[in-house]
Amino acid sequence: MKFFQFFIVAFLFVFGFALAQDKSMDQYLAEAPLFNEEELGQKLLELREDFYNTNYENIIEEAPQLIQNDILINSSTIEQRLISVLGNSFIQFDEHENAYDLFSKSLERATSKKDTLSIISTYINLGNTFIFKDPEKAIQYFEKGTYYIKPKEKRKEESDYIDIASFILNTNLAELYEGIKETNQAQRYLKKSQLLLSLPSLASREQEYRAAGYYIRGAIDLLEKRNEDAISNAQKALSLGKDLLDENYLIN
Repeated sequence: MKFFQFFIVAFLFVFGFALAQDKSMDQYLAEAPLFNEEELGQKLLELREDFYNTNYENIIEEAPQLIQNDILINSSTIEQRLISVLGNSFIQFDEHENAYDLFSKSLERATSKKDTLSIISTYINLGNTFIFKDPEKAIQYFEKGTYYIKPKEKRKEESDYIDIASFILNTNLAELYEGIKETNQAQRYLKKSQLLLSLPSLASREQEYRAAGYYIRGAIDLLEKRNEDAISNAQKALSLGKDLLDENYLIN
């Protein structure tokens, strides 16, 4: 596994909806133990904790019903975050088809609603699905995600979230291009990601983000035979990121 595992972002939807196809809404309202938005928010926090503790089985068991619950009360933000936790749990079990199906349906829904935040998030999740299995396909999804990143002054959506998503898209693209030895593209995307590090929206995770940048820069140096620079940047990455080894990150 690479030193700084790719950031796992995002936002999901449709697994719970797929389970509902053979039942009416009234049946689900009667049968499901409906939680209100505040209670669902607490459930989401518990599942995120499960994710960081690698308790993926519990997430796969609980999240679908919570997603359906969220659809019924129409709380789209929590819905998307529940989908993200579920889909990325599938990825941890190498259940890439389940993750892909989930995120593809989520993208359809987000596109139909013209929900830019969810579209960006879902492209990141789709990219994460193929990072190790098919890097070139992952690049395609991450690059599609960058098309929806608008300049700050033109944004109507949550600007802080889009700053973080932009950093993740560009960092993942830099590492993927380094992995397929296209160093010019890797440097291009790395430069874009590093320019974002001064933003207040990234301050709380600046250390881990800088560690990722040093790691990728060191790998590029190694490919281009700058061995001393490669060693220096690898040491900086390890110094900043030593407590983050083999972690997975959800940005929401």
